[in-house]
Amino acid sequence: MSPATTCLPDSPSVRPATLLSRPLSVGGTLRETVLVWDYAVSAWTEVTGFNGTPATDLVTGVNEDGQFVILAGGIPYLVSRTERIQLNMTPPAELYGVPITWSDSVGSINNHGRAVLGYTRGSSLGLVFWTGQQLLLVADPVAGAPPSTIGITTIEDVRRDRVGRSGMLNDRDEIVFRAARTGGTEAIYLARAQ
Repeated sequence: MSPATTCLPDSPSVRPATLLSRPLSVGGTLRETVLVWDYAVSAWTEVTGFNGTPATDLVTGVNEDGQFVILAGGIPYLVSRTERIQLNMTPPAELYGVPITWSDSVGSINNHGRAVLGYTRGSSLGLVFWTGQQLLLVADPVAGAPPSTIGITTIEDVRRDRVGRSGMLNDRDEIVFRAARTGGTEAIYLARAQ
């Protein structure tokens, strides 16, 4: 994981804030962590999942409301100033009981609190969309999604985001990614939440 800094946009409802994701010495032990500058107490605060599990990865940028996605204990959470939502609690039917590993580098969030997350099963990358209430399958070569007669072999070149604008997920809930297809060709896919 490489160090990353993300700044919130200056808007009347949100004070600019900074997030850091990097290895730090905590209690004499070097480990990955995510820190956020907390304006209420004028100090850095460690971001955690449920039960105080420290975040190890910042998966997305930060949207205008201060929401972002982290991994803590290998579990994805949508984090805001007031809550943490465990995103893998409502998986799509195609992923029930399927062993997957959530990606620490494939993710995007828009300004409406919806997000795209990456995962791997075996050596294949898949994508899911957080609607605000559940995860929907976007792309998964093993599950044959999206349905296609040409066959996706790999999903690649998913972009970290400028929140809501030019990243993988925009504010119209449109997802763009590139995939390699059977026969060595590639395609750009546009997925829309419906």
